[in-house]
Amino acid sequence: MIGKLLEGVQQGLAEQSKTAAVKFQEAQAAPGEIGTIHAAAAQTVKANSDALAAAQKAHEDSAAALQAAGKAKSGAEADKKKGDQGHAELTATLAKLEACLANDHGPLKEGTVAAGKAKARAQAVAQQAKAIGVEAQVSSSLAAALAKVPDMRGTFDHLIMDTVDKAFASHLASLKADLAKETAAQEERANKVAATSGTHEQAVANEKASKDAVAAAKAELTTAKEALKKAATELGPFAKSIKKAEAGAKAAQERLDGFASGVLTEYTELRDRVTPAASA
Repeated sequence: MIGKLLEGVQQGLAEQSKTAAVKFQEAQAAPGEIGTIHAAAAQTVKANSDALAAAQKAHEDSAAALQAAGKAKSGAEADKKKGDQGHAELTATLAKLEACLANDHGPLKEGTVAAGKAKARAQAVAQQAKAIGVEAQVSSSLAAALAKVPDMRGTFDHLIMDTVDKAFASHLASLKADLAKETAAQEERANKVAATSGTHEQAVANEKASKDAVAAAKAELTTAKEALKKAATELGPFAKSIKKAEAGAKAAQERLDGFASGVLTEYTELRDRVTPAASA
């Protein structure tokens, strides 16, 4: 009688455990599409987070490139400014020498300068000779020789004039050669400024594009997080139900296991001990 009763209790507990397990399975399957949406939203957040990190790294690189391009452009512009100044000074020096030779030195040698102006203009030529490196004593002698009319000049005067003429010719040729080099260098400097300006302009565009990409990536990540939050909110009630069903299934199984290992086991052991004695 007791055995039948205990067997019935065990069957009832087993049925309860089975029912609770089925409810747990149903709870797990209940979210359906919402669960799929939530999982997809989580993956999108992860992908967008990685994309934002990549965009930020790209922006850092483009910002560094822009800084380097700006430095190169500034350097090229500074070199051009300094070079142009040197070119202008060299051009002015050459023009001054050529003017002196054409307007003062030549006419004085030919004796076509008015007597009242010859001395002052001869001094100007002497100063020019001194400026290009002719010794002061030679320059002074040159002024005296040029101030004379051609017929009054002696051998020494002509020697001085020939010496300075060679110095003028040599210096004039040197200036022209230097100016030719500087003109070529000036073109190179201008080309370098143009090249670095183009690189800088492209770097500015790249930095702006990468900055915009970061902003877009942030916006996409924000949208993805909002979608994940919404999916999580919709999944919330199901999560509670799943947890509750899981607890119910666990409790039902524990009751069944407790009954089997407790009351039922004790009864079986007692029955096994009593039954043989009753038969004897």
